[in-house]
Amino acid sequence: MFGMSQGRLASWAHTGRPLASFLVFLLLALASPPLNSQISDSSQDRGSIAGTVVDAITQQPLTGTEVTLHGPMGAQQASEQSTSTDGEGRYVFNNLLPGRYVIDASHRGYVLRDHAGPGGFRSRWRALLSGQQIDDLVVALLPGAVIAGHVANEQGQPLPGASIHAMRVSYPRGTRELEDVAQTSTSLAGEYRFTGLTPGNYFLRAAYTPKLEARPGSSRLAYVPICYPGTIDFSACLPLALRAGEEAAGIDLHFVLRPNVHLAGRVIDARTSLPSANAQLSLLIDLSGTPVFLRDASADAAGHFQFPDLSPGTYTLVAQQKGASKPTSAWAVKSVTVSDRNIEDLKLELAPGAEVKGRIRIEGNSGPALATTVATLEPTTSSALATLLPPVQEANISSDGSFAFHDVADGNYWINAFPVPQGFYLKAADSDVLDNGASISGGVGPHVELVLSPGVAKIEGVVVTNDQSCSGIPVFLVPEGKRRAQVRDSRQSVSDHSCRFALRSVPPGDYKIFAWKDRGALMDPDLLRQSEDQAKSVRLKEGADLNVQVEAVSAGEPLP
Repeated sequence: MFGMSQGRLASWAHTGRPLASFLVFLLLALASPPLNSQISDSSQDRGSIAGTVVDAITQQPLTGTEVTLHGPMGAQQASEQSTSTDGEGRYVFNNLLPGRYVIDASHRGYVLRDHAGPGGFRSRWRALLSGQQIDDLVVALLPGAVIAGHVANEQGQPLPGASIHAMRVSYPRGTRELEDVAQTSTSLAGEYRFTGLTPGNYFLRAAYTPKLEARPGSSRLAYVPICYPGTIDFSACLPLALRAGEEAAGIDLHFVLRPNVHLAGRVIDARTSLPSANAQLSLLIDLSGTPVFLRDASADAAGHFQFPDLSPGTYTLVAQQKGASKPTSAWAVKSVTVSDRNIEDLKLELAPGAEVKGRIRIEGNSGPALATTVATLEPTTSSALATLLPPVQEANISSDGSFAFHDVADGNYWINAFPVPQGFYLKAADSDVLDNGASISGGVGPHVELVLSPGVAKIEGVVVTNDQSCSGIPVFLVPEGKRRAQVRDSRQSVSDHSCRFALRSVPPGDYKIFAWKDRGALMDPDLLRQSEDQAKSVRLKEGADLNVQVEAVSAGEPLP
């Protein structure tokens, strides 16, 4: 598990599981010895885990907190059990088998830390030895932040029923994403309120559609979507910074009536030039450099469609035609820039997907069998767009190393093979397809030649800190250059009780090693850039076996 493929990490992201939760299980898998082999049903092997839940700011105990214990992880008898804290914030779980456990806690108005600091996921897991009594596991909850305000029109009148979305930046696929973390509608008084938000930066966007009969004609006035601080220009949206327990009140948004601008056109089948009746369309708008979903529409029997009441900006339009034998038989993706004039005649030509063929050969005279290895394609676009495209099935690799993907929509894709046989790494034979992705355009895909090469490198080392706590520290190996945006060549480990870590099966190349003392960031480029000077640079040649010393650094808690 030291190396996880792009595809498997992307699959985790698509399940909706938080990235912090992924790291919890990563730490559990790497940070302690294989205790599960010691599990027995003997009563003398049973242990207990107890501790206290506190407010991370005041350190005061939290009464009535629901505490959940997960584990032992990986065991056939793994389970989930819950209890509540007493008047002193204490909890206890008795009669536990040895193994690895993780604690979750929930209290109204509080949130779990999403990094590895005190009370974060590094503090919430424990390896329980046979018969051990753990009595000091402290879980620190952060007071949740609040965003509240009013939504009104240009005359200051409240707008009930406006839809408000709070979004945060994340990197679940190695690329920047804006994901909805909360959504609400305004009250009759035009009020909205988000509670229980983790500290961080939030983007707000709002939409309002009056329940009035639309007047015909392009001169109709409309309320177009806006984003904080109240602009219709989504490229000018600004993040709202929240600290733990902070109440950001008075975050008011004002809609202004403006001439309706719409996007209209026709969907046709590129194979027959006939209208694609009832085709389904989705519109995404570019917000702070990332596409986010805006709304859906359907084409009529003649293939005509329309999206009314649009803000100026850059949009991505996705059209799909459902097939009788499979979910989607044809689709189209088109980028459109909307200004202050209607677009009336946009044409979308739906076409079936491309076939992407390739071959993997093994360098040298002999090598491992590829019977259990599959080739994968993952869109390099944001999840908001990727989820609208038809999924690409994993491709089995034949005995001669050939593989093929079918029905692949136009776009750019990361290509990978998983699992890569031990002792080998994947490289491109005669192109930069692994660095830049495979591009499909006009229903035509490339032929990809890949090579499995021996000579992977290994890094072992010690984490050094300025205090006595050097175990359980996340260590990340991050590629330099173009490869940094990919998860495929990254590696993760965790320092053990003797402060040692290991990173195995590493492809040759230039890397930096980050050891976070108080944060579990995986691929946040802003955080990586801030800590570049404190990271350990390494250049790995084929077959390298390095032993290094890495200083654990504090990424800082930007919003405590």
